[in-house]
Amino acid sequence: MELRVKLQQLLLPPFISQEARNIKSPLIYVTFAVRDVFEAIMRRQGSISITERVFQAAVANNSEALLIWMFKRMSESFVTEFWKKTWLDANLTREVRLNLLGVFFERINSNLTDAMLEDYPYDRDKKTNYELDELINVFFSRHSFPVINITDRLVEILMERCGEKSIALFLKHHPTPITANLEQAAARNPIADMEALTGLLESQKKRSMAIQNAARISLSG
Repeated sequence: MELRVKLQQLLLPPFISQEARNIKSPLIYVTFAVRDVFEAIMRRQGSISITERVFQAAVANNSEALLIWMFKRMSESFVTEFWKKTWLDANLTREVRLNLLGVFFERINSNLTDAMLEDYPYDRDKKTNYELDELINVFFSRHSFPVINITDRLVEILMERCGEKSIALFLKHHPTPITANLEQAAARNPIADMEALTGLLESQKKRSMAIQNAARISLSG
């Protein structure tokens, strides 16, 4: 018997929505089916106790739809505290971390800040930023992700902890003037190819200089 059919029989078939029944992936089906079971219990009892262990299980199984459903039913303070404790777990996969981040911002309606990246897992000695580069790529390639509050400190963090390709992507979207502080941050970077990063910063400095010169000529004319 097909696995999805077995799951339907196990997970209270009368309560499973058509949305879940139409899903072919067994893992995704379980996510929607569990949500439907929770809703059935709430209809019967009027409420349901969703503990932090339930949230942790949803994160462990990368159940994005279930997390969204649960986050909507919890206080903003609970959601924020849970996210702070969970998102920074160095053992999370990139996919799980992205889903958790997306669910959190959908619930809180906030922006990504330098403080969030400051606390992001990073090990200079091991030369690992725990897939921060992949997150940066997603931030600038998907319009559905949160706005990033660009500050001097945020740019320093990227210069110090990201690979040269991620830094190039950031500068493409945010042509930031290269200051002495940013050059010092880049010099501390154990991850990027230093020759490539130095060349990138020099090119950015030349572009900034050309823009400034063009602005002066325009004003004087």
